[in-house]
Amino acid sequence: MSQRIQEITNKEKLPLKIIRLDVKEDESIRIAIQKIISDSGGIDILINNAGYVMFGPIEEISIKEIKEQFETNFFGTIRPIF
Repeated sequence: MSQRIQEITNKEKLPLKIIRLDVKEDESIRIAIQKIISDSGGIDILINNAGYVMFGPIEEISIKEIKEQFETNFFGTIRPIF
């Protein structure tokens, strides 16, 4: 997905820099934030829109799937600010 975004960015000459980040992994967040601060001097605004939805009857969704969704949708949105 990020390759496609980079292609569009290059084609449209957009001032966009793509930094890969996994909101479920503290180390990934730490590395991305360090890179951003190193490249630009700081972060003024953080917009975190990571998330996904699951459909189906709750009895057909495993606890593992529910925990993964919470890791992304809940903890993933607050983890970068700590």
